Amino acid sequence: MFDTEKAVVEQYYAELNGPTEGIDPMPLFAPNLRHEVKGSTPISGVRHYDDMVKYWASLRENYAVMETTAHELLALEDGRIFARSRSICQPRGAGKVYDQSSVYVFTVTDGKISDIVKTYEDTASMIDQWG
Repeated sequence: MFDTEKAVVEQYYAELNGPTEGIDPMPLFAPNLRHEVKGSTPISGVRHYDDMVKYWASLRENYAVMETTAHELLALEDGRIFARSRSICQPRGAGKVYDQSSVYVFTVTDGKISDIVKTYEDTASMIDQWG
């Protein structure tokens, strides 16, 4: 059940690997994308499609290589997809390696990711990375 939704999220995670110049998940997002990061870190808050265009441009500018693994993808009974993942990003030049575990809940509408809620992040890693 919800195989199509799960396949879209799997495609998203497959996109988030390799040299950052080639990473572009934007075609997987619906134009009305809503992306919320729960908590009180420097990246907490709600963003939309245009904000995510800027986010991915910044990521490509600051990091050379990204490796993201979804350790668990589960379809919830309402069709949302639960994902537990880990991202490791190698910085350009001298900088700290970004290494973070996270939990997301995705909503897929008409074959596109329309809502992402980051419900857990490794706050210690965030503080170490961003101060």
